[in-house]
Amino acid sequence: AQMQHVFVFDFGCVVLWNLPETHEVAMVSSLMTFGNEPSQPDGAEYANESVMFEAGPVSSIDNDLVTISTGLYGEILAYSFAIAQSSLLRLFEWRTQQVIDRNGHIPLTLIKDGRIHMNQHEIAHEIGWVFFERAKISLSDSTDPAQYFWEHSEWDALYSDACSYFDITE
Repeated sequence: AQMQHVFVFDFGCVVLWNLPETHEVAMVSSLMTFGNEPSQPDGAEYANESVMFEAGPVSSIDNDLVTISTGLYGEILAYSFAIAQSSLLRLFEWRTQQVIDRNGHIPLTLIKDGRIHMNQHEIAHEIGWVFFERAKISLSDSTDPAQYFWEHSEWDALYSDACSYFDITE
């Protein structure tokens, strides 16, 4: 039997290894009930990272293929943490793009008409969304290196390589 793992991170991401799709859907659905903000199905879809894995002689990640050499918890956690961070960053990017898309007409309208066709309340509302999304990104500790890797330095290089693969700045 192949290994199956579920990693749930305190910043709202879950990484599932080798679960049947029906179990994945059930797991994610049950975890959604613990969220503290409304679900955004489109955002969750966008933030989904899908990678394959295999056993091999050397741990690596390339072309969305994770090679697991030891099968030890720390090795799988190193990849899982980087995958979760990448997914969350993709979600932040998607949410920020939603705000930009929703307000992209404002500069063009200002250029064309010399004024914005929104009342003060509507403008304040959109500015609030910009600050909200920026604060979520700035205050998120999800991109900080996991303390686990400080305490288990044997996996730190693997975690760093995975972060590099997913373009996560440590």
